[in-house]
Amino acid sequence: MQNALVSAPTAPYSDTEVAARAVELTRAFREHRAPVVLTRVTARADGSDAAPGRTDALNQPGSLPEDWDAIVDDLAGHPEDITVTKRTWSTFRGTDLDLRLRRRGVRQIVLAGLTTSIGV
Repeated sequence: MQNALVSAPTAPYSDTEVAARAVELTRAFREHRAPVVLTRVTARADGSDAAPGRTDALNQPGSLPEDWDAIVDDLAGHPEDITVTKRTWSTFRGTDLDLRLRRRGVRQIVLAGLTTSIGV
């Protein structure tokens, strides 16, 4: 749930509705002391390290606003959350998420977010 994704058209629910539900879900997880993982994808401004094989905005230098890769304000700012920055389409490949979940004894996950052709 980052800035560039919540401004895209979505259906059957609007980006605002999905973001509001994500806030509710993360609030419930925090209240129960369950880990919350926020994932953001980013790339260099010139697109040189963007994931290959796509023709979307990540591979078109200068096509995204400066804060496109920031986690939306309503979800960000909780120091106990795990934030994963990825540079590929997978949140597990090339990140330490697997290790961080295993160290916490996590055996199940709830996956939520906006629907894309490469993500949730």
